[in-house]
Amino acid sequence: MTETVIMINDALLSFKSVEMNVILKDANLLAVTRNLTICAGSGMNTALDYYQTLVNDRKINAQGVYTYYDGVAIGWALVTRENDRLYFYPREGYACIQIYVEPKFRRNGIGAGLLKTATQMSNDIFNVYSWDNPAFFAAFLEEKNFKSL
Repeated sequence: MTETVIMINDALLSFKSVEMNVILKDANLLAVTRNLTICAGSGMNTALDYYQTLVNDRKINAQGVYTYYDGVAIGWALVTRENDRLYFYPREGYACIQIYVEPKFRRNGIGAGLLKTATQMSNDIFNVYSWDNPAFFAAFLEEKNFKSL
């Protein structure tokens, strides 16, 4: 697990990266993670469901990057190089990122902070589901290492 602390709009936030196998085997962290999604059938939960079928057999090539405010997780990014059971299929040099931030904390740079923290983990080309939030992803898609799914 790695941790970074940054200021966003006068708020001190910590960002922690956690390997997927650790997330899936920690019931409390998994519950927090599942609650930080749009709904039970979300893309992030679909990926988590799939990874739970694999975790006992091998290391999952994915991480969760969490942001905490006053010690409470308020958002996370799923960074995967695995099939996510939606539209991302693994290829050498590519990863897929999905992001969720609690609604009351949105529009404060937290999603961008998650994306920045996640992309600093590798030199991959990052696929994003830009149709999910076109306004948020527009600026990132202009950068060479981002592609829309």
